[in-house]
Amino acid sequence: MAARGLSGSTKIADVGGVRYLTPTPQLDHIYSLRDVGKLTGSNDGCFVIGAGAGPFQETGCNCELMADAFISTEADHSKIVSQTAKLNKDGKCVVTSLTTPSLAILGNFFVSKGEPGKVIEIRAKRRTGADDLIACLRKSLARQFGGTPVGVGGVFLVQKGRVNIHVMPDFSKTPLATQDEVDKWLQYFEFPAPMIFQSVFVSEDPGLDLRLEHSHGHSLLDEKGECEHSHGGHYHYDTTPDEVEYVGFFNAAEALYRIDRPKGQ
Repeated sequence: MAARGLSGSTKIADVGGVRYLTPTPQLDHIYSLRDVGKLTGSNDGCFVIGAGAGPFQETGCNCELMADAFISTEADHSKIVSQTAKLNKDGKCVVTSLTTPSLAILGNFFVSKGEPGKVIEIRAKRRTGADDLIACLRKSLARQFGGTPVGVGGVFLVQKGRVNIHVMPDFSKTPLATQDEVDKWLQYFEFPAPMIFQSVFVSEDPGLDLRLEHSHGHSLLDEKGECEHSHGGHYHYDTTPDEVEYVGFFNAAEALYRIDRPKGQ
């Protein structure tokens, strides 16, 4: 990661939304993690991790973003080790590093000072129900805290097993008006462990049109910071319930920010 920890002035930022992607993409919604930091009051630098749509304006096509960046007030002191996942002309997943703070359309981020501190460690294996790891955690919080929204962000590692992941193709030339059309447009893969994910989730929506959970990840990086197997994208669930093993580290957010909320929502 770009910072040593998940502590210090913790916040969640929900940026843009799916409405800017479907039924037709609204390509004027372009953002920067640097602006996310400023809009969440992190004026003295911040650590940002999470999931979003990558900067098509830089990569040349629509893609998935795995954000991992320490944004300093001095550009020279920033550290950005984000990754993007996109499809090549043969429909295969390609993961590449991204060293700019750019994104577009939508994103869900956990923002902190990146300081070491206490975290919530989660270890789980052998899934026995229908819900994926993050859905289990989110629903547990909803049951425990009732009508009080609780936001959490962090990272988790799939140590064993396989996971179902999607990667967005380039923007659709025809409107995607239904969920079935969206599902047919997305490209799905089953990738093996180990994979590491950045995740943000909220126990319930207090009326801000929040995305309740969003997790993106990739296979492990080599010494050069490059993705070893070029596996990455949006996490849905594990496909090997008897085999899967997870370990995760999370922290709770002290505040929630809704940025560029789609009108009418």
